[in-house]
Amino acid sequence: MAFPAKIVYTRSQNTYLAQNLTDPSAECNAEMAAAFYDVDVNVNDARRQEATQGPFSITTSGFCLVKDVKNSLPASKYMKGDNEAVQKTAYPEVIEAVHRVFPGAEVVPFHHAARSSTSTSFAGAVRAPARNAHADYSVASAMDFIADRATPRQQKGRFMIINAWRSVGDTPITNHHLALCDGRSVIAPDDFVTTGFIQPGNSPTQSYSLDPGAAHRHVWWYYPNMIRSEVLLFMQYDSDPRSPTRFCFHTAISNTTQQACLRQSCEVRMLVFIPNPDPNVNTIRTVFPPTSVGAKSKMLEALKYPDMWPSDARHWIARGVYKGGSSVRSVLIEWIDFSVKNKEFGIDKLSEIERRNLVEDMMDGDIFEKSVKENFDKPKWYQY
Repeated sequence: MAFPAKIVYTRSQNTYLAQNLTDPSAECNAEMAAAFYDVDVNVNDARRQEATQGPFSITTSGFCLVKDVKNSLPASKYMKGDNEAVQKTAYPEVIEAVHRVFPGAEVVPFHHAARSSTSTSFAGAVRAPARNAHADYSVASAMDFIADRATPRQQKGRFMIINAWRSVGDTPITNHHLALCDGRSVIAPDDFVTTGFIQPGNSPTQSYSLDPGAAHRHVWWYYPNMIRSEVLLFMQYDSDPRSPTRFCFHTAISNTTQQACLRQSCEVRMLVFIPNPDPNVNTIRTVFPPTSVGAKSKMLEALKYPDMWPSDARHWIARGVYKGGSSVRSVLIEWIDFSVKNKEFGIDKLSEIERRNLVEDMMDGDIFEKSVKENFDKPKWYQY
C-alpha cells in the first residue's frame, strides 16, 4: 500500500557540491549536507499498480521487477564481504535477469555493494542504505566510464548502465525499501543537480541529485515485501536518445508507520550492450581518443577540490609541492604514473610521448605548482 515518506532532495546553489566518502570530516561534506532538503512525498505501491495496469518497463519508467530469479548465496556470504563468491555465483544470476528484459544483450557486471539497515558506513564490505535521491552517473561520468571499459565495437551500439537490486535476507523486506522515481515525471535538465563524490580507492566522479523545485510533480514507487527471488532492475544511463527515461533516481526510504526490520540487500552494476540498435535512429556516440590537453584540463580541475581527495593523497601531493625544487616534478610524475595504473583522466590511453608532453605542459609557467598551492594548505605537520 502507499504511504507518506520523507525523501532527501538536494537544493541547487549554483556551486559545485561534492561528497567525500573516504574522509567524512571533509569540509565539502558539510556543504553537501547543508544542501539536503527533506520533502514529504507519497510513495506508491508498484505491485498494486501492476495488478491492474501491467508491469513497469525499464525503458519507459526506468525500472522493472524480474521474478523467479535464482539466488544461491546465503545472506552471510553477502554480509561478510565474500566478493569472490558474489562475483562467481550472484553475477551470473542477475545477468540472467537482464537477459529476460534484453534478450541477446552483452552484459558485463563491474561492481557490487552489499547493504544493511544496521550499517552506518558508506564504505567497506557492508554499507548503509543511501538516503538521498540520486542517480549514480551523470552524462559525463557515464561517457568517461564507457570510454574506459567498452571496446570500440561495443561503443558503436546502444549501451546502458543498469543496477540490479535484490533482497538477500531470509525474510521479506517490510521496511527500509528502495524507492524509485518514475522517469516520465522528471524533467531534464531542470530537475538535475550535478554533484561530485569520491569513494575509497576511486578518483572523483560525477552523479546527479534531484532538485526539490518540482518535487510535487515527481511520482515515486516501491515494491513492498521484496523477497530473495526477485530482482529490481533500474536504469542509470541509456545512450538511446529516444528513451523516455535515461536515468532513474532512487533512494532508500522508511515507513514510519511500520516496525523497523532488518533489510539486507545487494546491488550489482552492469554494462549492457545491444549489438544491433534500431537502424532508424543513430544511437552511436563518438568517443574521441583522449589528448594530453584534455588530461591536463581534468587534472587541474581535480586540484580545485582537495576535499574530494583521500587525506593521505592530499598530504602527499602538498608535501611534495611545498618542498619545492625537483620534488615538484617528481610528485607530478608519480601522480601521472598512478593515474595510468588506475585509469584516471584518460592518461592510460596516451602514448609515452604524450605523457611526457603532459608533464612539460603542467610544469610550464609553474601551473601545477601554483594550482596546488592555491588549493591545498601547506601541511602544518611537515618540517622544512
